[in-house]
Amino acid sequence: MRRSWKASYYGEEMEKQKREEAIAALLTRLSIAPATVDDLETVVEIEQRAYPVPWSREQLLAVFQQKVIRLKLLLDGKILIGYAFVSIILDEGHLLHITVDPQYHGKRLGHYLLDAILKMGEKEQLATLFLEVRAGNQPARRLYDRIGFNQVGLRKGYYPCNINGREDAIVMAYTFPSATFNFKVDSK
Repeated sequence: MRRSWKASYYGEEMEKQKREEAIAALLTRLSIAPATVDDLETVVEIEQRAYPVPWSREQLLAVFQQKVIRLKLLLDGKILIGYAFVSIILDEGHLLHITVDPQYHGKRLGHYLLDAILKMGEKEQLATLFLEVRAGNQPARRLYDRIGFNQVGLRKGYYPCNINGREDAIVMAYTFPSATFNFKVDSK
């Protein structure tokens, strides 16, 4: 039996509304917290689920031990579902890594986590936040574009990948609205 266009339309609209309500409920449970080395094993597990070529446990541990890197966790209640690593030197930040557990994809959580990173950048008085993104990662590139990042460069063969060996990285930058640039001009 075929459904009428009205039944299809209203069925799709109801599903969309249910999905929006579920996302809204999830967003009320989220929080951002600093990471500690105690979170390493869960980060390693998410990393392995999220990427075809994940960072190793040793690479992640090295990040956890760096004093110039801010480690932020995305929590659903007490469950770790995402993380971001930002290196900060003077007034520049570099988003080294941002990850949401694949089972939570499609719920705007990358946007939520990135927004928290930008708020942290404002608080830290950053002028610019840089990042690299895989050339083929269209969902992430669209997110960065929507938020206000601009492409500023290309790194050929930057990322390892399972197929064809390497993938290019798009270098992007976000300029904070409150950024002030102090240039000294020598008047000699």
